[in-house]
Amino acid sequence: FANCPGVTTTSDPRFASCNIIPADRINPISRNLLSKLVLPTLPGFQDNYYARDNYESTLHKIDTKVTWTPGNRLNLNNRLSWLTSRQNSHGIFPSLDGAEYNPLSVGRLWKANITSGSVLATSIISPTFVVDGVFGYTPYHSWVEPEGPVQCWGAEFGIPNACQPPRSRDRATPQFNMGGWALATPSQMRDYADNQIQWSANAGWTKGTHNVKFGFDVQRNYLNHYETQVPVFTFNGGATA
Repeated sequence: FANCPGVTTTSDPRFASCNIIPADRINPISRNLLSKLVLPTLPGFQDNYYARDNYESTLHKIDTKVTWTPGNRLNLNNRLSWLTSRQNSHGIFPSLDGAEYNPLSVGRLWKANITSGSVLATSIISPTFVVDGVFGYTPYHSWVEPEGPVQCWGAEFGIPNACQPPRSRDRATPQFNMGGWALATPSQMRDYADNQIQWSANAGWTKGTHNVKFGFDVQRNYLNHYETQVPVFTFNGGATA
């Protein structure tokens, strides 16, 4: 009751007007976080904020195919494709200080860059013997990261070690859990490089009424995944993690 002279109980009507935390006792990091927190748009203490998420999606794709027949015994086909995409889910909290982004609600940016190519050859060795083969290669790269400039958004609030490169590449603001209330920022940094290589060949031999076919098919699939998340702070009256 240090802020309430003459008040000795919380049932005193005067308690509500002086039940505040002095500004000099609020941690600077907490003060910075509160300064970015948007006020509710609806009454109550739960489900009291409504906003529409702005979502942008762009996709480009190119397919090419070339067929070359140098003679009546050989046929060559080449295919080359390229696909790139960009999807941006913007944060739902507007900026309160005129900046482009609110560090409490930085959106997520999905990107993909995929190239696929193959070469196919079919050769008639003789009227009874035909061979064909194909080689294909697909460099695949997709990733998810916070939108906006490459910076540590947790550092905007003065949080020490909010970002911890190079082992953690996520740059979003840390998550805070306080009892039944949580401050969660879109995060989940992801980076996938799943290249694919394929070789295959087949041969067919005809002898009288018999036909024999044989060949091989080899595939090599790469699985290179990077996944991480921002630090999480939990305040529940016990240990803080």
